[in-house]
Amino acid sequence: MKDLTHRQKEILDWILDVVEEKGYFPSFREIGLAFEFRSTATVSKHINALVKKGYLIREGNLGTWEEVVKPVDGPVRKRTRIYPAAKTRRRKGIPIVGRVAAGRPILAEEHIEDRLDLGDFYGGEDVFAVRVEGESMRDAGILDGDLAIVRSQSRVANGEMAIAYLGEDQEVTVKVFRTKGDRVELLPENPDYPPIRVEPDDPHFRIGGKVIGVVRSYR
Repeated sequence: MKDLTHRQKEILDWILDVVEEKGYFPSFREIGLAFEFRSTATVSKHINALVKKGYLIREGNLGTWEEVVKPVDGPVRKRTRIYPAAKTRRRKGIPIVGRVAAGRPILAEEHIEDRLDLGDFYGGEDVFAVRVEGESMRDAGILDGDLAIVRSQSRVANGEMAIAYLGEDQEVTVKVFRTKGDRVELLPENPDYPPIRVEPDDPHFRIGGKVIGVVRSYR
């Protein structure tokens, strides 16, 4: 949504909330009241911009979310339906996060590769999943290809399992977190793998969250 202004994004997010919670597209009057616009002409300008940028779709003669369009003099001549475009529709499930660009939030939309629907088993907007690569956590029951379920937080306690991002490319790793003096150690659960030692002044190191579960697919 980089092409949206701040106000357009606010309006779009509010519209999506209404559609999700109430099941209908809000009227121009409702949008105007929510944002304290003085006229529906201002609402129309923003809606037209969202349609033009592909975040909303306007169609004629369809559906129940209706904008009634009246001529200057005369009866109603057409009805149009406005609804969210496919790229704005909110997908349910835990986001599966791929590689994260340095300096960007982990849960930024461009980092989400897919979603994992586990119902309400792992709730909360701060939960995401990463795909494990390699066998370094084998003895903790985490295998290559598993999905580690993570609660987003920037700090974890000694001995807790965490995901960490390392290096300029922000490679993700799942390890047991431990501090040793002023240095961080990321410990594998497999004797074939060495621990990773992180210097205190490493500008690229960050904790992405605490591992709270694992999902495995059998094929």
